[in-house]
Amino acid sequence: MKRSLFVIIVIAVISISAQAKYSGGSGTSGNPYQIANATDLLAMGADANDYGKNFVLTADIDLSGAGTFIAAIIAPDMDNSTSAFDGPKFTGSFNGQWHKISNLHISGDGFYYIGLFGNADYPAWIYDLRLEGASVHGSRYVGGLVGYNSNAHIEGCSTSGNVVGGYESAFLGGLTGANSGSISKCFSTATVLGSDESSYLGGLVGANTDTAVFLNNYATGSVTSGKKSSYLGGLVGYNYSDIFSDGYSTGAVTADINSQFLGGLVGSSYYGLDDSHDYFLNTSGPDNGYGDPLTDNKMKKQSSFVNWHFDTTWQILSGDYPTLQWQSYIPPTPAVDVAKCTVAAGLGSKGDSISFSGTMNTATDDIDSASFIEVQISPEDTNYSSVITFQVNGTTWKKGKFSYSGTENGIKKSFSYAVATGKFAFAASNIDLSGLECPLTIDINVDEFAGTAEVDEAIVNGTKPMPINLLMDVKNSLQVDKSKFTRNKTTHNITQVAVSGGFSVGSVDDANLVTNPLDVNVGSQKFTIPAHNFKYAKGKYTCSKVALSSGEIAAATFDFNKCTFTLTIKNTNFAAAAATTNFDLDFASFSGSDEVTLP
Repeated sequence: MKRSLFVIIVIAVISISAQAKYSGGSGTSGNPYQIANATDLLAMGADANDYGKNFVLTADIDLSGAGTFIAAIIAPDMDNSTSAFDGPKFTGSFNGQWHKISNLHISGDGFYYIGLFGNADYPAWIYDLRLEGASVHGSRYVGGLVGYNSNAHIEGCSTSGNVVGGYESAFLGGLTGANSGSISKCFSTATVLGSDESSYLGGLVGANTDTAVFLNNYATGSVTSGKKSSYLGGLVGYNYSDIFSDGYSTGAVTADINSQFLGGLVGSSYYGLDDSHDYFLNTSGPDNGYGDPLTDNKMKKQSSFVNWHFDTTWQILSGDYPTLQWQSYIPPTPAVDVAKCTVAAGLGSKGDSISFSGTMNTATDDIDSASFIEVQISPEDTNYSSVITFQVNGTTWKKGKFSYSGTENGIKKSFSYAVATGKFAFAASNIDLSGLECPLTIDINVDEFAGTAEVDEAIVNGTKPMPINLLMDVKNSLQVDKSKFTRNKTTHNITQVAVSGGFSVGSVDDANLVTNPLDVNVGSQKFTIPAHNFKYAKGKYTCSKVALSSGEIAAATFDFNKCTFTLTIKNTNFAAAAATTNFDLDFASFSGSDEVTLP
């Protein structure tokens, strides 16, 4: 059966002057900034101008290599001399997409408002985020996720690890130190540890204020403090909210001598919790009248939890305590896997080209009524300023296979896909890829199927790739990959130069090495290969055994297909200190510079 199919290939294009930011997006609700790695996350925290923007986490992030922080990464307190929060609050949205941020380490002893977010306020929304293996230390308003939730909505989030406070610490919680906003469908397994004379410690939240909303949450970590401590609870240390329901805790609640207001569920509450349907494990902490104690056996039975929403919110798996339904959701593996990608700069007026192939994890019923295929190629860490879109007709589905090749407006492109094997191949040439850089984000949309792949530099152009930004018409761009300088053992002068790397110019016409000389500068030393020594064939300029003015012998290759070069100059004899120095290449309209290290 034949089907009508359209192919839309969207090529992201930016000007060279456009500012790269995060891993894509523009910060709007429809196109949020993409946070894909630790660099993005730290950049987000460093730019308070973006605290009101929209963000989406596109991959798991491990912060173990980022070191130990002394303040919140995002929206930290800027003045620790007062107890009030000083500094911009986070007021945007952060969609975790069920990804996790692991190994956050903050040693903020003596500091306030400590967590991944220091302070989140209206209309902030933080959701679907897992924080794992966090170690967060501070003095007041300390939480794994948020130090103080001023008036944000936090939903579908979890924390694990430990939250620690020192002497006279206050407002410590596994998720957030204090909550004046809304928290729902969240849990924490983190341990919470205070010291002497600590107060307001909770397995999930240290304290809820009178404006807080607290629904469908639980905590399993222990809550422990020293002597003369107060307001410790397995779920919440102190509660002043009358919108508090459907939660539980199982972690042990203990404190040293002369401590008061301890409870298995809540240390103390301004409002009674008789009708709120909240529970705690009867062996975990004192029964102070807040929440209903349940035995271990009853904690594992759905019938014990009165009026809880096991149809939409909660679940009890075999032999376990209640968990939130979203915990059973497993983020899908990337639906698109790119195994090979080749990018080449244009020759003359032919334009740039890109091709990639791999597999798509889809089924026939996902695409059986497909009327289009959309392929978007964008730089992973760049906001592009314009988009080129074109449409192709005459496509064909036949027995689960699709293939198209053709030319439109001078642009050649092809796409093939087989449902049975999942293999696809895409190619487009005579296009403008100016500014495209690694890593790439490739999105493929076919009817109900939407898949994304991130393509790093190791896949592009084989095992020894050139950075794409050097391939994409960035004029006067030069990169030295390898350099070897031979030094005379007696005079210590440099006797041979061997350098290779990448370069990029607008086109072959901009850099005619046949009729133009090539100037090579190593520090203050200059060599010139005279004009008419290079030969040109199939995008390459080559020369060999060229005698230079002072008796040197030069050989070089400039490959405009791959934008790579090699250069060797023998019989040199110049003095050079052991240091990093400049390396310059000049020919025709091209002038590029990089650094090399001399022996």
